[in-house]
Amino acid sequence: MSIKPSSFERPLRATNHCRHYSYKTGMGSDHGPQCAVGHASVALPINTCCSDPKEHCPARAEYTDEERAAWAAAREASTARLIAAIAALPRPIPLNTSNSVPCPSCTGRLSYARWHRGAEIGCSTPNCCGARFNIAPGVDWPTPEGNVDAA
Repeated sequence: MSIKPSSFERPLRATNHCRHYSYKTGMGSDHGPQCAVGHASVALPINTCCSDPKEHCPARAEYTDEERAAWAAAREASTARLIAAIAALPRPIPLNTSNSVPCPSCTGRLSYARWHRGAEIGCSTPNCCGARFNIAPGVDWPTPEGNVDAA
């Protein structure tokens, strides 16, 4: 059964981090965990199992339980769409090929590609599903038995 694409709108990404948390990638002394509102002097602990996170930042702002529940539900729905998408792919996908099939979760097209050590799938509908997979050399993917585990 297809779902309206508007139902794929993502809620606020409510993680267990502070609302101000961000992560800067790259090299150098300015990469890693950051405070997005500029609390640069706050030492962000590597071990997040502290008793009171406000000990590390007095400006820490938590997400609400409702925001976290909405984010968890969206992640579960996204995972279910990805599993359905993988199940809709031809088995196995020949090496060095790409094509598309109807997406089983919406009205979009599910594109896929397979190369020597990887594969990629992605739906044309925004936020529906998509992923890249590392695959061991010489292994069929998806497996003929229907195993949808990513390597």
